[in-house]
Amino acid sequence: MDYQIIVTSGDLKKDYEIIGMVSDYFSSIITKKPEKSDDIFDFVVNKLKEKAKNMGGDAIISIRFQREYIGGSYVQGPTLFAYGTVVKLS
Repeated sequence: MDYQIIVTSGDLKKDYEIIGMVSDYFSSIITKKPEKSDDIFDFVVNKLKEKAKNMGGDAIISIRFQREYIGGSYVQGPTLFAYGTVVKLS
């Protein structure tokens, strides 16, 4: 699904109203891994876009990502956490 939501790690040079925060994650321990490792980033961003659209937003600004690798005897794999601010353009 391609949601027409602007996603940026910075701010927008447009007027907007802040709607709220959005966050989501990918964990290979919990979620079925996409076919290519590059798809993990797109997977998380698309989940954020879907949430922003459902909130009535037009963009996600100041998006941040945190990547970790969970390793242990029984569970291990990459995790990608992302969050940002959902805004409605004026």
